[in-house]
Amino acid sequence: VNLPAYLGLVRRRVGDPEVVLYLHENQLSYPLGPQQQPDEALALVNWVSMVAADRILVNSEFHRRELFTELPKLLKRAPDHSHAHLLDSVAAKTEVLHVGVELSDISGPSDRSSGRHGRRSESDNAPLILWSHRWDHDKNPRAVFAALGKLAERKVPFRLALAGENER
Repeated sequence: VNLPAYLGLVRRRVGDPEVVLYLHENQLSYPLGPQQQPDEALALVNWVSMVAADRILVNSEFHRRELFTELPKLLKRAPDHSHAHLLDSVAAKTEVLHVGVELSDISGPSDRSSGRHGRRSESDNAPLILWSHRWDHDKNPRAVFAALGKLAERKVPFRLALAGENER
């Protein structure tokens, strides 16, 4: 989202609330497809949105480090005033908020019957691996399924739930 543009459109109606920007991913390090070219305009939208936000939340420490490794490189390419002097203040208002999953309403294996006269199989207790991503290049499904294949070859028990979008 282009946060400064959005705020310019809504400030008269919403006043001046604290604005928190959550970056699940960013355009500075987003993996490009084979036919794609980088678009610095999108990376600059990320940057100006970060500057405009009161707080910035990212989904992992890896993502935070990646952002602040790539941002100085982007700002050095600016044709005039680089905004590099704002990096420290933007970094100071950036923190990690991991993507969470609320599990309190979900019963565990000990809470439900196996349906087999009270006896449970080993596979009922195997860890559940959830694939909930798109199957596009940036999510690297080949690497995920190669890893699952290695688990299967080693006879490591697991269950698999595939929920991600696959248009092919």
